[in-house]
Amino acid sequence: MLDLINKLLDDPDFKSNVKCTKKFYRANEKILGQGKSREYIFLVKSGKIQISISSDKKDDTYLHPGVAILGPGETFGEFGLFDESLLACADALAMTDCELLCIDIKTFRAYLNSHQEIGYAVVSEIFRMFIKH
Repeated sequence: MLDLINKLLDDPDFKSNVKCTKKFYRANEKILGQGKSREYIFLVKSGKIQISISSDKKDDTYLHPGVAILGPGETFGEFGLFDESLLACADALAMTDCELLCIDIKTFRAYLNSHQEIGYAVVSEIFRMFIKH
């Protein structure tokens, strides 16, 4: 996904139509909350992010702390591309000080809809990532 995003960041049409911002998070700062609305797809530029899922169960049987630890070049929040009503399915917490590239989901979705060949490549890459893990 990193190579694809880097190519997009060099595309003048992408730059002018998709909102991207760099954000910095301190260690132990929450980036994304499970069950909360989401606005961005995140690309980790530096640092480590812990992705975890909490259970609503009364006992801890289904608690899964630390589903994944992501580092530079990895992404999260991609499901937001498929359905804007979807809420975040996991928590994301900065394990270390981090720099993230935050790609606005609405403007990215509009860009992909108008550039279908790139949209297909992005969707294919997202599915490849999930199949690998």
